[in-house]
Amino acid sequence: MTANQMFTKRRKLNDLEPGDFSLDFNGNIFKVKRIITYTGRGDYSTETETDLVLLELDRDVNNIALPGLNTKLNELGTQVTGVGYGIYGIVNEKGRLKIQNSGVKSAGKNIIDKLAGKEVNGKPAMLQFDFDSPLNPAVSKMGSDHPIEMEYTPSGGDSGGGLFREAGGKMELIGILHSTQGDIENFRINGYYGEVSNWTRVSVFTDWIKSSIIK
Repeated sequence: MTANQMFTKRRKLNDLEPGDFSLDFNGNIFKVKRIITYTGRGDYSTETETDLVLLELDRDVNNIALPGLNTKLNELGTQVTGVGYGIYGIVNEKGRLKIQNSGVKSAGKNIIDKLAGKEVNGKPAMLQFDFDSPLNPAVSKMGSDHPIEMEYTPSGGDSGGGLFREAGGKMELIGILHSTQGDIENFRINGYYGEVSNWTRVSVFTDWIKSSIIK
């Protein structure tokens, strides 16, 4: 799906109108009727720690296989798949990224290493994992220091992309990419290896999501 108007650095989501957006599902264009943002209950800050927004469309989307929402707080240590439309390419042995293209869907795998961030209803609202190096375990910042097959880290332009895991033979949405934690000194030496990514933890927001959906 694509938005027909991009955010700018000076323009916040609250300044945009639903009519500024449309979504494309298999060539069918849907207009946005309503934008619903998380209200930041408790001590959770919507300005700094969530990309969670719901869009109400002008009509139902049919004949599209959509993932379910993860409701279980058992994400730690599970294997996940992240997807996005940011830059992508092949990482060499030094962790440098050779860009192949951009604006093309890419994906990779990782393991949830840590629950972090401010709390919602007493639960950490972020999922984290790092990008392990096959040659230099010392760059690992959390969890195992050995990469799994097809391990990846998100890249520029991937923010807002989904993080999924398989449950009962079906895919479920487990996280939404919020940001990555870069370290310029580490990047100069190790490239993307050691980078940590932060994902909005869907399970702690499912009650709000369900209550916000108009039946």
